[in-house]
Amino acid sequence: MLGNGTAGKTQICRQLRGLGFDPQVPSTHAVQLVSLHHHSLTYWLDYVRSLAGEKAAIIVVQAPCDKESDRTTPPLPEMHGFTRPPAVVTCSAKTGEMDELRAALRSATRYLLEALGKGM
Repeated sequence: MLGNGTAGKTQICRQLRGLGFDPQVPSTHAVQLVSLHHHSLTYWLDYVRSLAGEKAAIIVVQAPCDKESDRTTPPLPEMHGFTRPPAVVTCSAKTGEMDELRAALRSATRYLLEALGKGM
């Protein structure tokens, strides 16, 4: 999981592991090997494509979306150089609203299993 600092990555991972939202959990800083924060979406997509290639299964997660007013459609080039269009989902670790992300993860997993079976 990549993204700008304080975007909610730790809390999303907690929810996916079945742990609840905990506002006392500090932002994760110790894991950073290089300062990778406050970059544009294009930067992150280019970064992933350079590491994982054009067949990567990309899920762009807009978070935190604790209120309806937090939800906007991010500017996303249609394919951005990937063979599979990046999925764009919203979620809130705070409210537990993770169904859209879980569905996108299942879809990405199926895609990767099929791609690996064909010699990705």
